[in-house]
Amino acid sequence: METKRSVFPRFYFCSDDVLLKILSVGSDPHAVQDDFENFFEAINRVSFDEADRKLIIDIRSVMGGSEEVIPLIDPVKAEGNIEEWLCRLEIEMKRSMRGICARGARDCFSLTLREFVDSCPAQVALLGV
Repeated sequence: METKRSVFPRFYFCSDDVLLKILSVGSDPHAVQDDFENFFEAINRVSFDEADRKLIIDIRSVMGGSEEVIPLIDPVKAEGNIEEWLCRLEIEMKRSMRGICARGARDCFSLTLREFVDSCPAQVALLGV
């Protein structure tokens, strides 16, 4: 388990029992849907492409009664060792959020406040405001 944690350090946030469960079903990315919130702060689930059931196309966060969907710039293929594709997901998540922040920085002065807040994820809207 330490080898897996050294490759994907976010596994350190999981108990040994949870990590064993994740590693045992790691070849099926749909089986780890409920565990994303154990190692990602604001990801509750991911969405897969309908044609390619191993291709992650966006990340989802549920807070209260609302859900935010963050599309990934480049979809991530969830195949191979789980710690490796989770690393690729983390890299793509950061890259996609940088792009969304850049778009928010560009749009915050060109849109009305309501249009800007409605067009951005909550954290980006707060940054712009």
